[in-house]
Amino acid sequence: MVELEEHRALREYAVLADGGTAITAYFPIGDREPDECGLTPGNTLPRDGDAGVVHSSVRRRDGLRLAMVRAHKAEYADELGQTTGTVTGVHAAGATTVTATAEIFYPSLVGNDVAIADTGTFTVASYVSRSAVTVTGDATCADKTITFDEASRLLSESLSDAYRWSRTGRWTATRRWHCLTADRDVEVQRLGATKHQFAADDYSVWGKPADIICRGRDPNYPHRALIEVTYEAPFNPREYPLAKATIEMRTSNDTRRLQQAVSGTYTDIETRPDDDGYYYRPIEGTNEVPAGNPVFILRSAILKADLKADDYQTLAAMKGTINNAACANIGNAAQYELRCLDVATAPHFVHDDDTEAIPVMWIVELRDGGWHQGCKVERRRRYPKAKPVLHPDDDGTGDDRFYLTPGGAKSAANDDSNAVMRTVIQDLAADLKDLPAPAAADDGYRVCYAAAAWTTVNALLSWNAP
Repeated sequence: MVELEEHRALREYAVLADGGTAITAYFPIGDREPDECGLTPGNTLPRDGDAGVVHSSVRRRDGLRLAMVRAHKAEYADELGQTTGTVTGVHAAGATTVTATAEIFYPSLVGNDVAIADTGTFTVASYVSRSAVTVTGDATCADKTITFDEASRLLSESLSDAYRWSRTGRWTATRRWHCLTADRDVEVQRLGATKHQFAADDYSVWGKPADIICRGRDPNYPHRALIEVTYEAPFNPREYPLAKATIEMRTSNDTRRLQQAVSGTYTDIETRPDDDGYYYRPIEGTNEVPAGNPVFILRSAILKADLKADDYQTLAAMKGTINNAACANIGNAAQYELRCLDVATAPHFVHDDDTEAIPVMWIVELRDGGWHQGCKVERRRRYPKAKPVLHPDDDGTGDDRFYLTPGGAKSAANDDSNAVMRTVIQDLAADLKDLPAPAAADDGYRVCYAAAAWTTVNALLSWNAP
């Protein structure tokens, strides 16, 4: 590479929108071209490896032929330092495989020196994995400390912590990272396991990566690869407030039958013959329409200190219960009008998320008039029974019954001794008294929905006036 001396008196500076510095430098190059001097985009300024060239051209000034170079230098929040770890070295065939107890290595270490305590300083020959490299020479060791400079390590831009929040969304923050292109894949894996704290949030929640974008070159800093990581909070603190609750209403997917006026009364349209033998058959349209009940979704946050991992059963036990007292804040529901359909944490939330609060939602349905607390059953008997066949002349209006005989003749009044018999299926209620206890004692009654106190959930909706 050609050694260049900058015309320092002509250097110019400007501030970039992301907080970085734009540098305009001039280098006397004589008859050479910028590409021969390493002054084209993708390279760095001589003696300043952090300033990436984005534009270059040739100018004449004061009798000199100058390369005018524009470069961008990022403002980093993290300083380069040293990495340390514990390693074991196994020597074979002139090289040593050095294995670390943690993932501390990266591809661009190749050619750099590492120091191993009580063993020596060695040059990295090849990258094996995030936890292993090979070095030249005999670096045999066991459980020794390794130290090396982060000469090409990942750096974060200082002005990249862009917070975002919306009334219906979650906290998000986008951070931008630079690294050498060779380290890009390794750094994406490492950043996928990082987290970011939203200090402006009520609970100071920690967010995990929700989106990662990786480019081989940053358009503003083309000498570095760009990794953008968007961190997302585990839940929306305005949707799941602490010690309060929000409420949302939907409707259930129930239906009801249309009704038909018959003799001045309204009855459900029958889809099969009733006891009287008559029924209504829809011949156009449908006899069912939507008739949903109000369904409320209540959302709140519970401190982890108040809800340990083994206390989730307490929350789950509320499912299937009905309210044992009126809940004025939940649809002004009277006693037994609310039924808990489900209890769950917020979508995408897991218990080991780094936040001091757990977002919980209750889904309840309101039925006007209340939910029947239990189910009462009756015992029935279904069996075949022989019955005499009435003669066709018997229209059933008189006091006497006449039956059909085998020869087709009509029997004497109320004489079924020689009548033609047919078998019918009887379906009748049967007594419970002959059943073993406790069925007979409770008359077939079974509890389906247990009544429970909903006072705590109802109280969460009693917000103080702003």
